[in-house]
Amino acid sequence: MTQPDGAAVDDWAFSARMLNLLFEAAAVARNGVEYTNSEVATAINQRAGRRVISDETIRKLRNPGGPQPSFDKVAHIAAFFQVPLDAFKEGTDTHEAIAAEANKLLEAHQKHTEKVNRQVAEEAEGVQMLARSARRLDSRGLKLAMEFISSLQKMQKP
Repeated sequence: MTQPDGAAVDDWAFSARMLNLLFEAAAVARNGVEYTNSEVATAINQRAGRRVISDETIRKLRNPGGPQPSFDKVAHIAAFFQVPLDAFKEGTDTHEAIAAEANKLLEAHQKHTEKVNRQVAEEAEGVQMLARSARRLDSRGLKLAMEFISSLQKMQKP
């Protein structure tokens, strides 16, 4: 790695895979909404107090085989995602540890999302069954069912 003089990080390849992984992991904390390249560039530039990076540069860095960023750009990206510089250097212990943590977070989020989706599907199935049953009732039966449901709701309130 060269000094922070704007020269490219030429003694190791910048990991686009890690950058994308950090975008995905950050989305978990944002209710599944991934940062845009523009949001990241704007935040980095505001924090630096000057134009350090563009959204187009971030887009290019997210593509494997893209350009090698300067030390300065890597430092700003690392600061934005709150990771050390070595996170972007494949093969280092830091890179492997951060990738493992990010993947663990993403897997936990995926399992949670699948569980919630199953619960929603089960609830929807129950509601559909109730609706089908209610359609077969006459007005008197429908009124009694509504009263029964209202009584159940009152009993379940803490």
